[in-house]
Amino acid sequence: MYADTVAFPAYPRAVLARLGPFDEELVRNQDDEYNYRLRKQGGRVLLAADVRAKYFSRSSLRSLWRQYFQYGYWKVRVLQKHPRQMCTRQFIPAAFVSALVVSVAAALLSLVPSALPLLVAASYLLANLFAAARASRPDRRTFAILPLVFAILHVSYGVGFLKGLVAFRRRWAGGRPAVLATSGAN
Repeated sequence: MYADTVAFPAYPRAVLARLGPFDEELVRNQDDEYNYRLRKQGGRVLLAADVRAKYFSRSSLRSLWRQYFQYGYWKVRVLQKHPRQMCTRQFIPAAFVSALVVSVAAALLSLVPSALPLLVAASYLLANLFAAARASRPDRRTFAILPLVFAILHVSYGVGFLKGLVAFRRRWAGGRPAVLATSGAN
């Protein structure tokens, strides 16, 4: 099937000659940005079900946090370079983190009922548990860890994206690049 992007892509030499190299400024999301350029030039990205790759996931939840924080952080540069590349789903983690922070701040300032942050968190938790139950159907043993993993993916990406908006704020008009943020634990 055709997709927006794939992990571990392979390109014919003619594609590389036509599109040029990966964008070396991007520390993360290089393949995502490259595949957007390919699709913009009329190419397609094929996700072949018969291609197998051995992938080794991060060895700890902390390193998973760092990975997705960087994905969110560098996604801002991709957004700045190619605004039409973005999908609604790529903004959702930052919107969730923002809603949580704003609702907590508003509740602390007595601007909204103190139950609002709990409502935001509970809504996420229900959606998270539902997604974890669906994703763990073939092997129910994974259900115990999936909600935590999903929360790490979403919150770290969202925090990274928000930090990227601040770090790259001068790049909207072509300013200097920001320094890489390596983790969200500041």
